[in-house]
Amino acid sequence: MIGWGWIAAYTLLLYATIPFARTWLNFLRNMLGASFSFWVNVSLALVGVILLAFFWISQTLNRKQWIALIAIGLAVCLFMSEMGIPEERIHLLEYAGLGYLLVWAFRSRYQNILLYHRALGLVLLIGIGDEVIQGALPNRIFDLRDILFNTLGGTAGIMVAASTFPSTEVLDRVEG
Repeated sequence: MIGWGWIAAYTLLLYATIPFARTWLNFLRNMLGASFSFWVNVSLALVGVILLAFFWISQTLNRKQWIALIAIGLAVCLFMSEMGIPEERIHLLEYAGLGYLLVWAFRSRYQNILLYHRALGLVLLIGIGDEVIQGALPNRIFDLRDILFNTLGGTAGIMVAASTFPSTEVLDRVEG
């Protein structure tokens, strides 16, 4: 079970990288040139392949869970392909991880749909906190679109968690 210490550490890592992320991304963009977006896509695809391999090796998913996982992955890929700015794609991945971890943490307390609502609410609050910090920095700006992307990424992570965990009330209702 994922503890709240892991959630705090993950959130602090997200927040701690804010002052340096733009500089780091600009360095990579200058180094990679026109292929920067390509390498962001390759990196994100690699993360997806590693996750699929993890679920495949663990052999914990049934057919319906695999279908749900692949459908979510395809929807995320389609959405990401429409995003013009590579950094926005990274937001989705960061907050998908957070959403997934939050469902794990809330599962120890809730066994119904309330756990997903709480996870989504906390993703939203952490995403707002992310943007407030960015708004306070001289080289960054507060952007409502980023809050939307953070929340969409968190939602994708929550959906992956809902589709890959052993039966819950939500999955039982969908299947039954």
